[in-house]
Amino acid sequence: MNQARGHDQRFTPLGRARATRPQATAFERSYLGTMEQVREVCADMTAITHGCALSDDLVLIASELAANAIQHSRSGRPAGSFTVRVTLYPDDYAWVEVIDQGGEWTSDHRRHGLTALASIAGDGNWGIDGDEACHVAWFRLNLPHPHPGRAAAVE
Repeated sequence: MNQARGHDQRFTPLGRARATRPQATAFERSYLGTMEQVREVCADMTAITHGCALSDDLVLIASELAANAIQHSRSGRPAGSFTVRVTLYPDDYAWVEVIDQGGEWTSDHRRHGLTALASIAGDGNWGIDGDEACHVAWFRLNLPHPHPGRAAAVE
């Protein structure tokens, strides 16, 4: 048995392990801090999540967080910006972050988008981290797993 060369049958070399699992899709883009850019976030999210069972939920929540970044942080000031990061792990989960330019919330209005986010993502699957310099609003949605029996029945 030669463990240094990966011949030990008890272990699967990392390269082979990755080959059996679908690769994650990652996306990151910065946007100007204007409300018109929420439309761009929606378009990008729609393209990224095409074919995903939860595409509508992902687009809705990401656009709500983008609007919050613009309305409630320094991202909405002239020359402001925010960033959206998305990682999709096929048949597992989606992770989305919206990073703004921090500051104190510029509005005392209730952020209704967070109510929708909490309802869709569920307890423990979303949050807002950061401080005066930067806020990161994030959420995780578990993706439905494919049902092997259903695929066989369709054929």
